[in-house]
Amino acid sequence: MSPSSNYLIDSDVLITVKNRYYAFPVCPGFWESVLHGHSRGHLHSIDRVRQELLKGREDDDLVRWVRQSVPPNFFLPGDGGEVVAACREVISWVTHHPQYQDEAKAKFAGGADGWLIAHGVITGRTVATNEQPRPESRSVIKMPDVCHRFNVQSNLKTPFPCCIRSVSSTITRASLQQCQPTPSAPLKPQSNAA
Repeated sequence: MSPSSNYLIDSDVLITVKNRYYAFPVCPGFWESVLHGHSRGHLHSIDRVRQELLKGREDDDLVRWVRQSVPPNFFLPGDGGEVVAACREVISWVTHHPQYQDEAKAKFAGGADGWLIAHGVITGRTVATNEQPRPESRSVIKMPDVCHRFNVQSNLKTPFPCCIRSVSSTITRASLQQCQPTPSAPLKPQSNAA
């Protein structure tokens, strides 16, 4: 299996999917397919993304899903020597880059993004994010720009289901046929009645 068929998922992706496309009550099959993709080794995230997700309200569906349904090994640990060294290199590059403002550097260094990219460096996995590159930006450091510097692929397609569908071997068509939202129509479960 090629590294490009394996993804590291950023928190913004899961939050956006839940809020805009595949809400848990409307399309549970999507969330089951994420777990199936993980069971096949295609989808992971990292421990710091888990921490970000768990900052949500206790009654939030995504928080409950992370706590109750997602296996612990979905979130890769960041305490391995290679990952720590790669993250140190990523953060060093960001903090020494003259283009970025100090506030942007501090925000990047304090979040999960550098760790996610470090995992991409070490594992060869694609970083799945909704962020778009902004190489001219001074006030915000975008993951695709840092990924580019470290030769880590970042998936720039939105919404996230494009990323999931690109690893179609991990998804059963039946699980996604339950819901096919369109941007102009409200989400509705499709009936299985003939």
